[in-house]
Amino acid sequence: MNAGQGEGLGPAARELLLLIARCPIVAHCLSDAGGDHPCATVVRSQRALHDGPHQSPAPWNGDLEHAPLLFVGSNPTIHPDELHPTAEWPDDQIVDFFVRRFGGGQRAWTREHKYALLRDGTYAKHWSRYWAAVRTLARALYGLEADQPIRPGVDYVTSAVVHCKSREEIGVSRARKTCAGNYLDLVFRTSGAAVIVCLGKHA
Repeated sequence: MNAGQGEGLGPAARELLLLIARCPIVAHCLSDAGGDHPCATVVRSQRALHDGPHQSPAPWNGDLEHAPLLFVGSNPTIHPDELHPTAEWPDDQIVDFFVRRFGGGQRAWTREHKYALLRDGTYAKHWSRYWAAVRTLARALYGLEADQPIRPGVDYVTSAVVHCKSREEIGVSRARKTCAGNYLDLVFRTSGAAVIVCLGKHA
């Protein structure tokens, strides 16, 4: 397994991360003219949950260039109270959030690798079942026992075929062809993973 996190994000990887996080399709889908776009359903699904700043698409979580194992799911779920990048965040902070989400960042973006940092500065009361399940699967793939350590974001990275957030995969079926067509191959080309694991029917 890798010696540590944060070997430095290469220029191409940084450009891709910010391209996805600032996907121009999002602004179009939020405009009056974007209602018919294939991505409109997943993008606009946030409006039913909260009226705060739109949470940006999530490119990946961890050191994509160096992690040996990559998990690809459908799309990230959304929690309205989570502290998550928006279009107003500076580039360096967006990069730090996604590359060092599980440790070593400017802030402790998560606690114990499973509790998300909330906008009020506290941490979620409930741990992420998805993060926990992926961590268990990664440990099994490495042949580790339950009490042996594994490092999310270093030993494995998570990404998705649709990067916009929604609950219960809302809008993923419509957006999948567009989002994966624009970004999935680029994510694979940037990844240093020896093994890629696809999770769920959409992936």
